[in-house]
Amino acid sequence: MSGILFFLSLFLPTAAGYTLFFGESSMSLPERLIFSFTIGSALLSFYLFALLAGGIPVSVSSVAPFFLPFLIFGLLRRKGIKESVRAWSRPSISELAFRHKVLFSLFLSLIVWKLCYLIFMVWSIPTVFWDAYTLWNLKAKAIYFGNGALAAAQEGLFEGPYSHYPLNLPIMRAWTALFIGEWDDSFINLHSVVLYLCLLGLVFSFLSRKTGKLRAIILTYVISAIPVMTYNVLGGYADMAVGYYFLAANVMLYYWYKSGKTRLLIFLGILLSIAMFTKNEGTAIVFPALAITFFTALLQRRASWKNAAAGIALFLASTVLVSLWLKESQALQSILRISGVLDSSIAFHPEGLYPFVYYVFVSRSHNIFWLVVVIVLALKGKRAFGSDERLFFIPAVLSFCAVLFVFFFTPNVKWLINGTTINRTLLIVIPVLTLSLGLLLTPDAAEKSEARVML
Repeated sequence: MSGILFFLSLFLPTAAGYTLFFGESSMSLPERLIFSFTIGSALLSFYLFALLAGGIPVSVSSVAPFFLPFLIFGLLRRKGIKESVRAWSRPSISELAFRHKVLFSLFLSLIVWKLCYLIFMVWSIPTVFWDAYTLWNLKAKAIYFGNGALAAAQEGLFEGPYSHYPLNLPIMRAWTALFIGEWDDSFINLHSVVLYLCLLGLVFSFLSRKTGKLRAIILTYVISAIPVMTYNVLGGYADMAVGYYFLAANVMLYYWYKSGKTRLLIFLGILLSIAMFTKNEGTAIVFPALAITFFTALLQRRASWKNAAAGIALFLASTVLVSLWLKESQALQSILRISGVLDSSIAFHPEGLYPFVYYVFVSRSHNIFWLVVVIVLALKGKRAFGSDERLFFIPAVLSFCAVLFVFFFTPNVKWLINGTTINRTLLIVIPVLTLSLGLLLTPDAAEKSEARVML
């Protein structure tokens, strides 16, 4: 019974989110489903946060108002929903040559095996990793067992130990526990696996239409095989989650740039908000990188001043969901303190160079990912600032530079030297960088005309 309730806890926000995405012809059905779950869960997270901040107990009666508008909207447009599902063509590898089908099946099998391994491990062990135990799951337990009482009147949310840590993961894990009716680590920690599956699904779905299915599955496997990524999922940490939201927001920015639909800017703002509500790196790394990329995209589209101003206003207004948290919590002060701005401790730390090279290129934490990055940039770097490619390359470079600043120019160099956080912080950059690499590997017109079968 708990298993059925767990899947229902995923289905409800997905169904709510899907009412916002049907008829979005620029996206494939898998992409729409992934975005539906992500946007629906993000809105649910902020809704539950509002209940907790107001000291309102979470119950069927208090949560029902969230789903009611989506239910009404879905019923009114149910014909359009059915048509959007029927219009989807199931992906096929029939156009691939036989040897390419074999390779595709091999890499797909390896990815499925990885997912099965993660599900088995998460299902088999309790919460044992430090951050998950002391931060994310502990807060989730306070929300679940206190049923909102511990969060009333700013107590437990904005004050006390670790009050500068955002609450998206604790809220969503508490949602799972509330829905299945018990605290069971086997189900609670599967939330990280679900986000990991969304990450891989979005990478493959997006790249398969841009680079071909074989290239897409290979790059999806490359990112799935990063050891520290697997460790992050098993540990229930937040870095992979922020990296996924960064990826989703960047893809949404791309679709807005291509279509010009203003509602996609609202979705972009929601994704940015949930990234900031998941970990402070969302505010320090993700938001600046995508904000600069958004302004770059505005210049590329050569919009009128009126349309540009409206786009900027909508972009900024759509991130209002996270404003209460940033205003009331200690998150911004923590970011400024870590950055070294408050105590003027910004200085270059050359002692971090050797550890950085070791942990990125020599140790097994990232497998061969960064070697692949170097090779692809050496061969295809000239294409990095093409009209499509730069929409992913610019935020990837900006976020990577932000990570370098934190570890080379602030006292946080100590966490680089001992290897505590550098590996998992780079998980924020890796998903977007993977899409950038995929677009760089897309065959140009000349290559397509010469090749009999696209890889």
